[in-house]
Amino acid sequence: MNKISSNIKKIALSLLVVGLAVGFSAFQSTVTTPSAKFAISYYGWNEDLQQYQKLPGAPPNLNPCEEVGVQKCAVYLDSEAASPEIIPVADLGDYTLTPYSTSGTGSYFN
Repeated sequence: MNKISSNIKKIALSLLVVGLAVGFSAFQSTVTTPSAKFAISYYGWNEDLQQYQKLPGAPPNLNPCEEVGVQKCAVYLDSEAASPEIIPVADLGDYTLTPYSTSGTGSYFN
């Protein structure tokens, strides 16, 4: 009888330890690294000034696009850094500009 009582106590203690281990692991905090979110800036091509100009709002209204230029009417820039207000044609190589959805060639501001 004494041996059975001792075994029951050992089993109960083992179950208690396992239960506590599982219970505390459920409340363990996980460290998450915040993901960087890029700021998306939209630009419209100005044929007269030969530069992209930052557009207010997002996404832009493409209705004013006219088929007059070789540059894409509207583009966007994903950037960690602050995006410039204008991007002259000479500086286009310094940026990774992605054409905006159905943006065709044209002048956004004319």
